[in-house]
Amino acid sequence: SMTGLIGNLVAAVLITQELFFLGGLAFIAGSVMDTLDGRYSRMSGKGTLFGAFLDSTLDRVEEGIVLTAIAWYFAEKDADAVAAAACVFVVLGSLMVSYTRARAEALGVECKVGIATRPVRVVILSIGLVFAANASDALNILIQRIVRRGDHVVSTRLEHNSVLRPLYVLEDDGVITHDLVPFDGDGFVEPDE
Repeated sequence: SMTGLIGNLVAAVLITQELFFLGGLAFIAGSVMDTLDGRYSRMSGKGTLFGAFLDSTLDRVEEGIVLTAIAWYFAEKDADAVAAAACVFVVLGSLMVSYTRARAEALGVECKVGIATRPVRVVILSIGLVFAANASDALNILIQRIVRRGDHVVSTRLEHNSVLRPLYVLEDDGVITHDLVPFDGDGFVEPDE
């Protein structure tokens, strides 16, 4: 359980640094550890009620930590408040699936349903993290292939970092000139500016 917690903490830090692929790998490793620890303790006969409680609680905390890091990433992008709010909604949904099942079991009611169980959520989140990196890398490569020496590129601060970072590097290297133009509250740019 503690190895899974450490893996997911590492994943959260990597995500906040926009290292999605590595964050995805750390999340997968931490989640695999979480899956194995409960099974190991039951199969070896070393499981305790406290251990089961701790494992279940840490599973929720770990998922929340990683989703909070993703929400943080989106919240830093001024234009992505909706995406950040969606992450909060996913955390709530995740907690509700677990809570509903646990509460039903406490009341003696069988409840094996939910929109997405933990293994399903882990797979979905892992795919999103691992492929988010590929999309950013693809944009980076595309920008470096499209622009030519001496080009003047115009963009806004609304652009994703996978667009802005290569532009800044190309500008610093003297390959292009680059201007950031202002935008209005709706995200529109005035062509005359």
